[in-house]
Amino acid sequence: MAPYRLTANDNVIRLADGACIPADPRNSDRAEYERWLAAGNTPDPYVAPEPIAEPLRASVIAQARLTVEDGDVQGVDVAAGFGAAMLLDTGIIWAFFATPQPDANYITFAQASGGGLFADVTDANADYVEVTITDRNGDSATPAALGLSIQRAQ
Repeated sequence: MAPYRLTANDNVIRLADGACIPADPRNSDRAEYERWLAAGNTPDPYVAPEPIAEPLRASVIAQARLTVEDGDVQGVDVAAGFGAAMLLDTGIIWAFFATPQPDANYITFAQASGGGLFADVTDANADYVEVTITDRNGDSATPAALGLSIQRAQ
């Protein structure tokens, strides 16, 4: 391996420290490189980087706001994709898809209302998503409302 590598333009990379040496004959690093070339040395060739893949785009497949009263899900304001929801236990809510998903390769965003509550997806499958809500101490807690958004990369 040579101490220099060519780039896609006239600059050269010094591999010892990653310095980019411009094609300026007044630059002392460039003068050193030119002396090294004149001594019969050859730099490593330019290697083009791998092309960047087209970024994935996410689309919403289900979105809802659930309201909880008296120990049960009382309201499901569905924007898309959910059919029903239930409070399974303190701090555990299942939200069922209106139509089963082909798989569980989706991303779930959950946000519990109420100060200091945290929502975490603990199970995700083709039929439903399970969300566990805890307080600051890590104890199960049931929120007054829960916002859910399910997205799938395409």
